[in-house]
Amino acid sequence: MENSTNSKSLIINYGIYLGVATVLISLITYALGTHLDPHWSISLVSGILFIGLIVFGIKKYKETNEGFLTWGQGVKIGVGIAIVAALIGTIYNYLFMIIFFVELTLVSPSTKYKKYIPSFKCSTLISLIVFDMFPE
Repeated sequence: MENSTNSKSLIINYGIYLGVATVLISLITYALGTHLDPHWSISLVSGILFIGLIVFGIKKYKETNEGFLTWGQGVKIGVGIAIVAALIGTIYNYLFMIIFFVELTLVSPSTKYKKYIPSFKCSTLISLIVFDMFPE
């Protein structure tokens, strides 16, 4: 354990990779026009990338640390990668909402829920409740 590898650079590198991949997926869904109601495959690809890059980062640490990895080190690296990626994704989403996608904040809540109302059995009662709660 004397030759312990510094995990900081590995966490930052793989966190940036994961954050950039998240931003790219978001940009692709926006370009395709499916950002408000994405297909299930987008979530699947995002989940696989998330898990894959974290596992790959942990394996890379184990390789550079001569095959030695404790449970605590693995958790630290995995959570660190996720936090760096979450920071990048949060900054991107904030900038996207403020700069590029202002019209989402202008949509009233009643407009958002109109597509769900016909699927209920007692749609008249629910529409009265929902649209009285969120007037246009």
